[in-house]
Amino acid sequence: MSPFDIDDPATHPPVGSPMWHLHHEGLLEWLTEPLINRVAYVRAAKSADEIETRLRWMTPVLGTLPSTVVRARAAYDEARAASDEAWAASVKARAAYVKARAAYDEAWAASDEAWAASDEAWAASDEARAASDEAWAAYIKARAAYVKARAASVKALAAALPAIEALHAIEHPGCPWDGRSIFGKAP
Repeated sequence: MSPFDIDDPATHPPVGSPMWHLHHEGLLEWLTEPLINRVAYVRAAKSADEIETRLRWMTPVLGTLPSTVVRARAAYDEARAASDEAWAASVKARAAYVKARAAYDEAWAASDEAWAASDEAWAASDEARAASDEAWAAYIKARAAYVKARAASVKALAAALPAIEALHAIEHPGCPWDGRSIFGKAP
C-alpha cells in the first residue's frame, strides 16, 4: 500500500505527475492542477454511487513509465508551457487592443461630436455665407444705384450750375470763389 491518501493533500503528487484514472474514461493522465481540486469536484458533482469508485482508483503512478512516454510527455509539457506563455501574451495583447480600441472609439465619438459641431459650424457658416452673399448682392445693387445716382447728380449739378452760382453770389458776397478754389485762380 502506498503512502498516498486521497483525503490528505500532503500525500498528493505535484502537478505534472502521472495519475491513473484521473477521469473515469482515462487510464493514464497527468495532473494539470492540484489533485485536491479534482477530488473536490468529484465529491461535489458526481453521483453518489460513483464517488467511492472514482476516488479509489484515482492514484499516482508509482512505477517507471516507458522512456518514450516520459520524453513525449516532457516535450508536451514544454510545448504546453510555451503555449501558455503565448496565450498569456495574447491575452495581454488583446487587453491592450481592447484598451486601444476603447480609446479609438472614444476618440471617434469625440470626433463624431467634433464632426457634429463642425457640421453645425459649417451650417452656420453656410447661413452666414448666404447672408453675406445676399448682403453683397444688395451692396452691388446699391452701389449700382449709387453710381447711377451720382452720375445723375453730377449731370443735374452741371445743368443747374448757373442758378447755384447766382444764389452763392447773393449769400456770400465778396467770396474769393473762382469756380475752382476760394484761393484765387488756379494756376
